[in-house]
Amino acid sequence: MGIQLSKNSRRLYGLNLSRGLGDKFLKDEDLGLSAEPYVGPVVTCSASEGGLLLIASDGLWDVADFATVARVLCQSLRASGGDLVDGARAVLAHALKHRTKDDVSIVLARVLPEAEWEARSPPRSFSSGPIFGDP
Repeated sequence: MGIQLSKNSRRLYGLNLSRGLGDKFLKDEDLGLSAEPYVGPVVTCSASEGGLLLIASDGLWDVADFATVARVLCQSLRASGGDLVDGARAVLAHALKHRTKDDVSIVLARVLPEAEWEARSPPRSFSSGPIFGDP
């Protein structure tokens, strides 16, 4: 679904990206506009191991595949002692070095192993009482 834009085009039918995602009229007319994102392969990790979660815009994925991003990220994390900001910056630098033509948004989060999460999180109990401190 969708259509290919010309090389220097930044808009489809004059719409910027945020309008393009929600323009019902153009979607109903089946003119090539789609609000369905591409979702790559889903990789899971076990609750006992933890891992990393990387969410990035197409400005990254247009110039790098999963294996390359994983390699760049792992190298940076090893060199920086696991600093996620340095890891995200290294991935961004890779996209810029390879002349991405789109903006790049990166969210990088550490997924803690279940045991570590439980150790850091105080036990919580919920009652049927008031919420948010209401009397």
